[in-house]
Amino acid sequence: MVELNDAQASTIAAYLAQYFPEDASRRPNLIAGDTEIEIIKWTVPTLGQRSRDPIEAPDGSTWWTGMRASLTGRLDPDTGDLTEIPVEPRPNGIKVDSQGTVWVAFNGTNKIGALDPDRMAIRYYEVPDERARIRRLDLDSQDIVWFVNSTLGKIGKLHPETGQITQWDSPIGPRSHPYSMAVINDVICYKESGMRPDALVRFNPATEAFQSWALPSGVGIMRNTWVTEAGDLLKYQSSSNQVGLVKIS
Repeated sequence: MVELNDAQASTIAAYLAQYFPEDASRRPNLIAGDTEIEIIKWTVPTLGQRSRDPIEAPDGSTWWTGMRASLTGRLDPDTGDLTEIPVEPRPNGIKVDSQGTVWVAFNGTNKIGALDPDRMAIRYYEVPDERARIRRLDLDSQDIVWFVNSTLGKIGKLHPETGQITQWDSPIGPRSHPYSMAVINDVICYKESGMRPDALVRFNPATEAFQSWALPSGVGIMRNTWVTEAGDLLKYQSSSNQVGLVKIS
């Protein structure tokens, strides 16, 4: 971050206001109401990192990945303290297990990281084949790590206690490009984004059986999915401008 004195800041602000004026057509239509909110913001130490996927840990801290700067960060909302540690290239998805361990997927290497929040040290597990890239991961009720191997068209699990990694070929195969995923009642749900139409896939670890459905929109990068309190799947697709709910019977 570059520190500017008042005169420099005023000069730059005047320049930006003159040559890069506000686009009034993009102003939001704000609706008044009775609810009051407070928005609190923190600026990450490393600018330009493309901070993403914030998630809350059991102790109330917030973790995120800085994909472009290859770092993982922690925020203490009570104090505002921000801490960043360097990690392997292009960290992507991030989850925190019931013990507070922070699990990080990497889209720049064939690794999954387990970060100890007390020591701020990270241990890496290598997914077989150097071409493997992990976009997203999630945890089941036993804190076993499930992940999508996007480049090789596989899904897999990592047993934290033994380090054992097991993988299955996604139904479409190497070109399926599995992306977002969520674990619902210890069943794995994820999206195959490499074909048209895109497919929502369900994998039952107990039977090792797959089931899949075509998405009605046909195409749309489903970057994240969440599990609702009712046990359904909430999703959004950034390229088709849609938010959807998958109700699971």
